[in-house]
Amino acid sequence: MSFEELLRHLVIALEELDIPYALVGSVASMAYGEPRTTRDIDVVADVRRHHLGALKAKFPEPQFFLDEVAAGQAIEQRRSFQILGVTSGFKIDVFLPNSSLDRRQIADGRRMAAVEELEASFAPPEELIVHKMLFYREGGSDKHLRDIASMIEISGGEIDLERVGAWAMSLGLTDIWSAIRERLEYP
Repeated sequence: MSFEELLRHLVIALEELDIPYALVGSVASMAYGEPRTTRDIDVVADVRRHHLGALKAKFPEPQFFLDEVAAGQAIEQRRSFQILGVTSGFKIDVFLPNSSLDRRQIADGRRMAAVEELEASFAPPEELIVHKMLFYREGGSDKHLRDIASMIEISGGEIDLERVGAWAMSLGLTDIWSAIRERLEYP
């Protein structure tokens, strides 16, 4: 299964099971910015315990591995769980919405082309940028800053930078946001 086929499979499964979701991470960054190599799909999805059996059926073994017990614990604790593509080597990281920012990503999701002839819900770029700043603060990986810069350079006219600034201020990210704006020569 190719990466695009896995993305299609995930979107169709979530929509057939009526699970609210928004694609985030690299896949969403690429939708608003430049493509880059990735081996995983990140999704914020409001998966509930009653969804687990049907979700596992959508990702059957031996092609996939979904630990139903670990996923159930993750749901209870509002953490993340994984669906592994055993034969493809790709993985899906499923993040449960546990903050107002996570819930906004789902509620404000934008329908866009995901793969050929398939639309999916993508987190808005403003929330992606804020999340990437949070990840940068936690781990310091420059890939997050590169993703942010790419998103602003390519889709800047569609991004509410004032909204990003307000989120940055409320979350204590103004130093990172200021550095990004300076780097991109935005006032």
